[in-house]
Amino acid sequence: MKNKIDIRSLSNEYIILLALYKEAGEDGLADVEDIAVSADKLVKKKFRWKKYKKYIDLSLVKSLLANSRERVKIVNGGKDGWYLTKKGIKIINELKNKISYSGQRLERLSKFDKNKIIFESNRVLTSNIYKKYCIDEKITIPEIKKIFKIDKYASEIEKRKAVTNLIRLLKDNEEINKFLKTIKKRILNNE
Repeated sequence: MKNKIDIRSLSNEYIILLALYKEAGEDGLADVEDIAVSADKLVKKKFRWKKYKKYIDLSLVKSLLANSRERVKIVNGGKDGWYLTKKGIKIINELKNKISYSGQRLERLSKFDKNKIIFESNRVLTSNIYKKYCIDEKITIPEIKKIFKIDKYASEIEKRKAVTNLIRLLKDNEEINKFLKTIKKRILNNE
């Protein structure tokens, strides 16, 4: 087996890129604070204040995101959220299986989160759109919007957030995840 790259040896830009991918996936949207927390979990204490080490340095994360957007163009976004560019996705796909995440802990879910996952899984699995998907029937855009809870007033950013949030919530169910990723392309591409 090939030697893996220790995540702590990566540049800050790549760690932020991985944190963004962890939060938003390939075409989702993530808030800067979520990215900061994720980056801190990937590499403990690397993005903390120097004097008060218990605080994550949000301005450092924002600067890294802005630099990654302006200089190397691997991310895009701003105050409404951040997402990977095609160049960023290419880098992620080259990196993600070569990295060693030693020392990283798994998070426990609260009872509320567990109940929400159960509720949303049941909602998706019992929906008409999922039944249509299973028998290869044509699925309409209004049906896709309903499953992602997107109304007619939603902006492109809000659409991305709704899609990302549901996929992230149900990421551990392969059957649902495949379904959601299949239909998300149509809603994000406005087909």
